[in-house]
Amino acid sequence: MRIYVISHGPSRRPDKMIGWHYIPYILEQRGHKIRIVSKKEWKRFYWEYLKFKPDVIVSSGIIGAWITLFKKLRLISKKVPHYHAWDDHYVEVMGKKWGPAMTAFFEYWIVKNADFVSSPSVMLYRQTRQIGVKNSAFTPHGVYSYANSLKPIPLPKGKFKVSAVYVGEQSGAQKNLEKFLLQIRDVACDIYLIGERNPELAKFVEVNNIENIHFLGGKENKEVIGLLKSADILLLTPDQDSCLKMYEYLKVGKAILGYKGRQGYILSHNENAYLCEDFNEGLRKLVKDLKLRKRLSTGAKKFKVLTWEEIARKHLNNMERVVRNRK
Repeated sequence: MRIYVISHGPSRRPDKMIGWHYIPYILEQRGHKIRIVSKKEWKRFYWEYLKFKPDVIVSSGIIGAWITLFKKLRLISKKVPHYHAWDDHYVEVMGKKWGPAMTAFFEYWIVKNADFVSSPSVMLYRQTRQIGVKNSAFTPHGVYSYANSLKPIPLPKGKFKVSAVYVGEQSGAQKNLEKFLLQIRDVACDIYLIGERNPELAKFVEVNNIENIHFLGGKENKEVIGLLKSADILLLTPDQDSCLKMYEYLKVGKAILGYKGRQGYILSHNENAYLCEDFNEGLRKLVKDLKLRKRLSTGAKKFKVLTWEEIARKHLNNMERVVRNRK
């Protein structure tokens, strides 16, 4: 199958690629013809479409509005289905920059008009049903297949017996990091932040005299997995049910402390995660209760986490079905 992908991703493939930056390469290895149009190449989108002659067009991100527009203008054949990967809450992520009203309009315009919508968010998948989208599916994120074989990598020595790790971006209101760090400043637990160091957050930590925070900087995925395996507690601060790191946390099988909200669509409180609104209360409980941590760890290990290869197969099955329906 000839699969044409347009996304907000980079033009080259670093080893840390995940999601729709990585899935096309898996499909390419399986013999499918892939053409990826990255952000730097958007202006060549239509020319590349005419040249490539795809069987299906995949969009990831709000750039999917281009596909919708070109199909409305009949510049893209009706026989070429539009498969949209609705992987994020566009209004929450981009609403401040582009305005919530305009962002919301384009977000739902894409979803309503796409031939198939896939989302790793249960909440967004349910919204497709609520707004009358018939062809949609919940398709979770995955993990690299090597995750099981990696050995733990010791965390730097801290001040306390219990350690907790956060992985991800250190900026953005959706991450709730500043609120979280203030709440846990007096908990007897070393907090390790993995990800590109945010100078503003580092200044915030210094000004507020939060002494149990350790910035580890950005790491390659294999090292991240190793560090996660050495932690006692793994931290999920965003109020989201489509966090990429959620599945890596579950895969390594450690106690997860998460936000009580959308994460409840995926995680079960007191079974495979401890979900709360007050992170001070939640972290204190996990630090003191070893039996609870072990129970949550056992629950996380029982959660079925798929590899990116298995996720790619799910997306391919969806695309093949929608292509067949157009013939």
